[in-house]
Amino acid sequence: MKHVLTGMAALIAALHAGAAASAMSPEDVSKKLAQDYGVKVLRVTEGDYAGRKVFMVTVMGAPGNANTAFEVATLAVDPDTGKLLPAFRHTQSGYELSGAEATNTNRNAWGVPETGRPWR
Repeated sequence: MKHVLTGMAALIAALHAGAAASAMSPEDVSKKLAQDYGVKVLRVTEGDYAGRKVFMVTVMGAPGNANTAFEVATLAVDPDTGKLLPAFRHTQSGYELSGAEATNTNRNAWGVPETGRPWR
């Protein structure tokens, strides 16, 4: 019985070590997003998403004639799979935002639109 428990403990430790080794690096995540979505990765930082560690990746849309040209966004990425995580999490009382930086376009500190700039 003692050998079975020792073997099980060794197997569990090996699985955890393998899972940790299979986690993607920030460089891997950056390359994957650039290749899959055609964006330029500006920054990769570690963040928290629903109680677990993720990469918060700031990306910029490719230049061109599209509405998303040069648009900057922060995306939450699962470090184990490299897949994007949803921006909204549904809960019993509604939804929660992902925790990415919030921006108020063309608004000053009081929330009033600034003059001399296009309204968006």
